[in-house]
Amino acid sequence: MSKDVPIRVGQDGAPVDLRRSLRVHRQVAGRIVLEDMSQARSVVIRNISMSGAALTVGEWPGLPNTFHLLMRTGPGGAASRLHCVVRWKIGPVIGVAFSEALPAGLLRSLTGVSEVTLSRAG
Repeated sequence: MSKDVPIRVGQDGAPVDLRRSLRVHRQVAGRIVLEDMSQARSVVIRNISMSGAALTVGEWPGLPNTFHLLMRTGPGGAASRLHCVVRWKIGPVIGVAFSEALPAGLLRSLTGVSEVTLSRAG
């Protein structure tokens, strides 16, 4: 599955970021579990926001458009499960949207970023 994503540009010709919330660039371990629990695989969360993430999944023929992403806040930390919908795929990397917003506290504990920097200005 591959989608061409149109890029909107501003008056200065620079790309306009249309994301609903800012992304934090961190390499965090995660695990994809299919909804029917038939398969699971470790992935790397490349960046994450309250509304979605980019994941390095490698080659996974037949990866469905929806699945669960499991994450831990640290060694021995509580696991969080997020329902994801695939929005785009470029090689081994996919972009997903979360069905429900990631709580700011969980995003802070995963990334160490303060609450002030999590919301987009404007």
